Amino acid sequence: MNKTIINFIVRGKIYLKTIEVMLTASTYLFKKGISENDAREAKQLLHHTSPNPITSSVCENEILPPTCDLQIIVPCYKVEKYVKECMDSILSQQTQYSFHVVAVNDGSPDNTGQILKQYENDSRVTILTQENRGLSGARNAALEKIYGKYVTFVDSDDYLSSNAIQSWMDAAFAEDADIVEGGHEMFNNNWRIIKKELYPQKQIINYALGTLKGFSWGKVFRAELFTQIHFPEKYWFEDTIMAYLLFPLCKKAVVIPSCVYRYRRNMMGITMTAKGKPKSLDSHYITLAMLRDRNALGIQKDQAFYEQSIRQIRMNFIRALKLPANIRYALFVESCLLYDKELSGFSTCSHRLRPLEDALRKRNYTKFLLNLFISKLPA
Repeated sequence: MNKTIINFIVRGKIYLKTIEVMLTASTYLFKKGISENDAREAKQLLHHTSPNPITSSVCENEILPPTCDLQIIVPCYKVEKYVKECMDSILSQQTQYSFHVVAVNDGSPDNTGQILKQYENDSRVTILTQENRGLSGARNAALEKIYGKYVTFVDSDDYLSSNAIQSWMDAAFAEDADIVEGGHEMFNNNWRIIKKELYPQKQIINYALGTLKGFSWGKVFRAELFTQIHFPEKYWFEDTIMAYLLFPLCKKAVVIPSCVYRYRRNMMGITMTAKGKPKSLDSHYITLAMLRDRNALGIQKDQAFYEQSIRQIRMNFIRALKLPANIRYALFVESCLLYDKELSGFSTCSHRLRPLEDALRKRNYTKFLLNLFISKLPA
């Protein structure tokens, strides 16, 4: 289809979505400023809707003398249909590099644990079993003791391409990289490839934020990046630690053209079903947690952090769009207070983000809504 026609269609959908959101928020559009009472009521309303877990990503993991090149962490919960394929894709890798798999049975009520037992006699595999702690808790159990030079995460309903480990580790050791990211394919349960994202060539990246993808899979990480960091438990959207904590600590990243990862699109997963659920407010809560953790770790604010945070505020609101109008307004109030406390002193370099920035500074809800989607219009 012609690019002009596609842009026209996208613009039309965005304008219609903007009108829809404006109409459902009409009660709040002409409020001026934010009073202390507004701020207090907003915090109480959000807490009543979905309490803030208030956990931290700051920890003390044990980085042991390495016994393998790559430690592969596979969190497993209710994946009896997929986990064998995932494990076999890892263990069948043809590579010169040594690796060890830590598969964590996170209290699965199905046959996941029984399937994992089939791998207990493989010296390359360790099986951990625990009460259910969620995706972050499963990953964290395996991060407590790190004995690989590098670490990677594989979701147990996905699988690795046959060349994944070789491709990752060739680049990691050749460039002494902190993070290496490869391409990926997204497929559905009918095995149809929905999307493919590849890098055109190998490239060294001196600043990971803004270049690397914001998810934890498809990458290998230098073990030392996790010395004081693990995944925040009890939140949705746990991969927010990539942009806020791990990427800022990365001094050298490498992207490679190889397709290393096959990602299964789960129509029942959080990404697809979060909108409309009270716990979608975790997107805002985890942003607050990341800001606290950055301060605790002494990570300095810079322009890239600021640009990311404006985009994050926008994403937080979009994830909450199907919540009632009063909750969305409360989220806007909280976002303005977050901006004042953590982000003032910077200015965006993006003309598309500038209206959102101005709306947050001036606490102008109408302007914020008008530009929520327009900031994503195609050029």
